[in-house]
Amino acid sequence: MNVSALQRHFREVAALVGAANASQKVQDDLIACAQSLTPFSDRPISELAVYLARAEKQTDAAPVPWPTGTSKKPPRVTKAPSVPKPSQTDIVDRLYRLYEAIAHTTLSDEEIARQLSTVEELKGDALLDAGARMNVLAEMKKKGVTAPEKRDKIRAAILGRRHHHERVGN
Repeated sequence: MNVSALQRHFREVAALVGAANASQKVQDDLIACAQSLTPFSDRPISELAVYLARAEKQTDAAPVPWPTGTSKKPPRVTKAPSVPKPSQTDIVDRLYRLYEAIAHTTLSDEEIARQLSTVEELKGDALLDAGARMNVLAEMKKKGVTAPEKRDKIRAAILGRRHHHERVGN
């Protein structure tokens, strides 16, 4: 089994955690773990285990050697190219399209979790716009509702719509 399978499992667990309305931080951490394994994705998990054991024992700044007996050189970790951040309006539009399509979507749980993670980028008016489009604005405007709680309401609206359609079989 390659590390890419482990990455997929991390993403699947992140989607399940999100569907269970657990902490967004836990979901984000699982997705970050999956992404951090990208340089090793074509490697067997056994090699990763040996590599991590060596890294744990490493005490100086020298690079951690990759396990011997493999034909490949250690992966080169490079910085990902910079991608422009989507605008607040773009994020709201994408989330609304997800909200509208989630009952009949063929998206994987991993992709849904990835799209839901963009809720964290919403601020101010864009957060309220998303709430209005997903019919949770009244709940969001109640006194004392914090921005993280507003984001939770948006995620819950999207996932609630999915779960409702799963229960009724539509």
